[in-house]
Amino acid sequence: MLGRLLPQSRPVLPALLALADRARLRLEHYQVRDWMGSGTMRFLVESSYVAKLLSIYAAFHEGASGAALNMLGCFCQNQQELLENNPELTFFQQNPHLHSPIPQEALLDKDHALHAWQLYLRIYQIQRGLQPYSARCLADLLLRRQVRLDGSGEALTSPDQDPSFNQAEPDFLWEATNRSCSRENKGNQLCRIRFLNELLERQEPELYIQGTVRDRVSLEQELERRYRREWEDCQCAARLRKDEGYPPDLFTIMLLAEYGPLRPVPMEVEAWKSAIRTFYQAQIPTPARLEKKLSEALRDPRNRGADRDALCERLRADLSRVRYTTGYHLDMDGLRLHWDRLSRLTRVSPEFDALFHGQGTLEWRQVVDCLTA
Repeated sequence: MLGRLLPQSRPVLPALLALADRARLRLEHYQVRDWMGSGTMRFLVESSYVAKLLSIYAAFHEGASGAALNMLGCFCQNQQELLENNPELTFFQQNPHLHSPIPQEALLDKDHALHAWQLYLRIYQIQRGLQPYSARCLADLLLRRQVRLDGSGEALTSPDQDPSFNQAEPDFLWEATNRSCSRENKGNQLCRIRFLNELLERQEPELYIQGTVRDRVSLEQELERRYRREWEDCQCAARLRKDEGYPPDLFTIMLLAEYGPLRPVPMEVEAWKSAIRTFYQAQIPTPARLEKKLSEALRDPRNRGADRDALCERLRADLSRVRYTTGYHLDMDGLRLHWDRLSRLTRVSPEFDALFHGQGTLEWRQVVDCLTA
């Protein structure tokens, strides 16, 4: 059924089994509960299960579908079964009677980052173009220290938070971050920019990578060039000016996090602080924000006579940031990782200190508390 089992496919078997086992567990959980008495719920859970099995077949088959491998890698990163059964999803907020809680530990995959790595690496190693998407995903897992390489280049689940790289890791990142830049899409330079920053921050007399000593001046020039290009591609200048009407997005935040002593673009402290607040307040619902929204809603003539508790629950559901996706899901762990990286701005200017210490409105203090909890 799967065609020939190629030796190259064997390393992805643990990841695919982990995905299939958790999808089956969720299917069986709802099945024994008679789909919560809902034909809609049966259709959704069964369709999800069948779609994942077909994707696993496409990934494991000797044809090795790149689209399937990349999507399943993303599923591992997302902890997809936990995401699809999250009670904060809009569907479950609107239909709470259809949600059945499954113990988190049953769906949790403690090796999810390593499994994602195995799937991305399979398509990355196929001689079928430069594979910039999988290259970027692999680089991102390594730069975040969610996966580490041992001395021989074998991937391991990160055992600790030691930030220092061994020689195998920058050797891998040199090629992967270069390949991630080969597609003309916004955001594709970001991993290379972060990698170059990390290289230049190393206090070593010589930067020895892939058997060659790399010149610091050349690396600085490359960093400045790529930063300015990404700044333009992501329309950061427009997104950092409120009057332009573009909200700051994740790419903008990631670029601000990589701003450093080279100052490749002019720094505008107040505009950047405002953009960081706007982005994180939109991502993290807080009691202060809910109270503000509720107060505004109660003053709206259209809600005259509305039940306060019901209105509050509707607004709470609207503020939920959990959304179903088959792409990358930015969860709280991801937001915290970006926040930690953003704090590098305090090295460039002490004017950012108050922002990262939660000084400001009650809502902002609550946001920072969530990020630093």
